[in-house]
Amino acid sequence: MRWLAVLVVACCACGGAGPTPLAKVDADEIDWRARAALRAGGEAISIVILRGDEVVLARGWGDVGGQPATARTVYPLASLSKQFWATAIAQLDEAGALDAAAPVTTVLPSFPDPRVIISQLLEHTAGIGDDADGEDDETFADLPAIAFTPGTRWSYSNRGSLIARRVAERAAGVPWPEYLVKRIAAPLRLRSVRTCAPDDAPGLPAATVERVQFVCADALDVARFEHSFDTGALLRAETVARMRRPVAIPVLGGTLPLDYGWFTRIGTLDGHRGYGHTGNFPGVSVAAFAFPDDGLTVAVLMTGNPRAGATATALLTGIVRLMLGLDTPQPRGAPPTALLEAAAGDYEGSGVRLRVSAVEGELQLEIVDPPPARWTGRLTWMGDTSFAGGPDGFDPDLLGTFHIVGDRVAAVSWGHRLMLDGVAWRIAASRPPPARTSRRPRRRCTRAGARAAAATRRSRDRGGRPSSSAYRCRSR
Repeated sequence: MRWLAVLVVACCACGGAGPTPLAKVDADEIDWRARAALRAGGEAISIVILRGDEVVLARGWGDVGGQPATARTVYPLASLSKQFWATAIAQLDEAGALDAAAPVTTVLPSFPDPRVIISQLLEHTAGIGDDADGEDDETFADLPAIAFTPGTRWSYSNRGSLIARRVAERAAGVPWPEYLVKRIAAPLRLRSVRTCAPDDAPGLPAATVERVQFVCADALDVARFEHSFDTGALLRAETVARMRRPVAIPVLGGTLPLDYGWFTRIGTLDGHRGYGHTGNFPGVSVAAFAFPDDGLTVAVLMTGNPRAGATATALLTGIVRLMLGLDTPQPRGAPPTALLEAAAGDYEGSGVRLRVSAVEGELQLEIVDPPPARWTGRLTWMGDTSFAGGPDGFDPDLLGTFHIVGDRVAAVSWGHRLMLDGVAWRIAASRPPPARTSRRPRRRCTRAGARAAAATRRSRDRGGRPSSSAYRCRSR
């Protein structure tokens, strides 16, 4: 597929857009967007924008517990806590207290699988399920069997994240709350950063909050923490580069880079690269990203249950585009026929099974499993190998992207432009073989017939007609 090779070269050529002069903060526009998010289900919102070290906006909307929200209102950070856990492991690796490339068993001897290495916990490639409700005990007796060979797939794992935090605690020799304050918050003078108490996260059971030990902080401190990765205040530059390196998955004799590092989400908006994380659980939506080439850091923390297009991630994305002078992406029209044919097939991973079909010049997505998520609909081409659309409707920032390795589509990933959510791996062609209606022996598919069948598939959109040998091969 020659078009695939051309597309790979084109995508590689559009890496970085270079620094963009930041626009003056449009406080009225940000105020309008924040109030719109409140109308869409938010209850309290705090936003902080940094230009380098300078705070150019720090404000709150709505209220928490009867008090007006400000930039100093403290929120539970949900999965954004993972960045603090990764920072601890990176610090301990720098200090020689652990080796991130060593097996988990070097720090936690009772861990049941010696194949899993510490960095794979941080990259979500360890093969541990996404169940965060297991007991955080010393024996790992309730830990399910590893789902895939560690390092060969990507699947988001909250349970693996909790094990990573335990690795940091054991290697440091002090409880996580103490390490968080002394080794991360104190050097940066982050006065609000602490471990959450059950009252901080009323949307979760108290036992879950106590076991997970989420980080709580205000938006100003979260923004400063995110910016610290580019100042050398906590970690060396080479360590930060390793944390921000996309994980590489071996597949089809090559490697597939995915936009996730060491508990670090990697996103791109019109060539502008951002690094950070997001967090969501009932009643909380948070996001913080740094765009180091542009000197921009944004943190958005909110409570409530906003609709899909009004989450902290969506609000942050709009603010970043406003600051960088970027337009909202638009559909690109009809996708190339070759792309439709290459993408069609069955995919499985991250707890779902998908079927992708080429239908009347468009891609159709069917969520086959699990049954509660079943859905079928058309996708909209957004350029390159990315499509928008899904159960929540069209959103130009919620994408499904088909990944090319060599000259084949190996996988499809989905999520926000700043937030990889899941990956499913190609397992079969989408069209099932026709049912056999006769006991007559099948006719032999010759090599010539196979070539004819392939030529038929390529010419079908031009009205080509298969030969008899092609029919024989197609009926196998």
